[in-house]
Amino acid sequence: MASDSSGLWDKIFDAEMLRINLTSCSLFICAFEMFRDTVISRPKTFFRDGLDKNGPITGEEYRNEVLSLDSNPFRASLRWFKKMDALSSEDLDTIDRIRKHRNELTHEMVRFVTESEKNLDVDLYQALIEIFIRLERWWFSWFETSVQPESIPDGASSEDVQSSQVMLLNHMLEIAVKLGKKGSRYH
Repeated sequence: MASDSSGLWDKIFDAEMLRINLTSCSLFICAFEMFRDTVISRPKTFFRDGLDKNGPITGEEYRNEVLSLDSNPFRASLRWFKKMDALSSEDLDTIDRIRKHRNELTHEMVRFVTESEKNLDVDLYQALIEIFIRLERWWFSWFETSVQPESIPDGASSEDVQSSQVMLLNHMLEIAVKLGKKGSRYH
């Protein structure tokens, strides 16, 4: 139990604080899961041999180039991105800290909502979003524009690109912030 009992009561009985804590934890977990899915799906898309009702069909090249890098598909995909110079060693270290924090949030959310000394690491959330945006821009420049060069309008650059996943995260954050304001409603 929390050592600061007044902080405990504030976190539990202050409706605004409770809403912020629950929303923040949920957004962090959601952002990480979207990032994880994207990290795994991008190499699968690149190395796909076809499609079926379950998505990309991958073959020997995907196994040799990606899955051989680690037994875990997420870590293997991260290492493939590092090999492609899309991520750095520092990024991988940060992503590992983000993953550990996500696991802690997921498995100990009650503590984050009730204990005064347990708080979401906002710096890790910001780092997750920054890495996600950078990776999506790299993917667009490296893969999407090579497949569909017309996909980038004249005068635009990869810095102008925002993926649908990042747009969705921004949208959810905007709604969460607006719903927290008294009398505010999102349409």
